[in-house]
Amino acid sequence: MMPSDQNYELLANARITLTIEVEADGTWGAKCDLDQVNRQAGDATLRAVQDLFSKPEVRKHVRARVVGEPTVDIVTFRRKK
Repeated sequence: MMPSDQNYELLANARITLTIEVEADGTWGAKCDLDQVNRQAGDATLRAVQDLFSKPEVRKHVRARVVGEPTVDIVTFRRKK
């Protein structure tokens, strides 16, 4: 037997997934192999995005934009009052 709905409240949480495009801040010469470019650009861009969220003074230096549509995952649950 299900308990009465008046003894519970309905709650929801949401998690939004965004895809962002970030321009790598750097240039590589002709002698750099693609593995080095990939590694250095990936590491630097990841740090830039982490700084973007934690250091306001960095925001003006990171060129980023949201691409695509956000994905929204919603979880609803009942909790006893």
